[in-house]
Amino acid sequence: MENINSEKFFKDLGSKLAKYRKEQNLTQKDLAQKLAVTQQLIAAYEKGIRYLPILNLFKIASILHIGADELLGLKVKGKPGPEPKLLKMLEQIQNLPLSKQKLVTEFIESFIQQHTKQAS
Repeated sequence: MENINSEKFFKDLGSKLAKYRKEQNLTQKDLAQKLAVTQQLIAAYEKGIRYLPILNLFKIASILHIGADELLGLKVKGKPGPEPKLLKMLEQIQNLPLSKQKLVTEFIESFIQQHTKQAS
């Protein structure tokens, strides 16, 4: 890569990182804590000032519930997956006691059944 192209690449990557981080309702500090780095480093990644190491690329993609290819801008979106807010809620549900998880599951199943009946 030429220097100017690599600068553009990392600025674009930083913009995508910021976009996906915000979609997950994470602050730079939240992401930094999950990655065990400083908030300033996340800010530098997002501005394209610091180059994102490949290992951190995969860690960040995992934290943001996306593929590294999507973060790199290589993945063409097909059928959309769950909304980021829903993914975060599912993580929170997993941390509930089993009895509470069962209540949530029963509510969701009931809601889906009612919705599919109404759609028919």
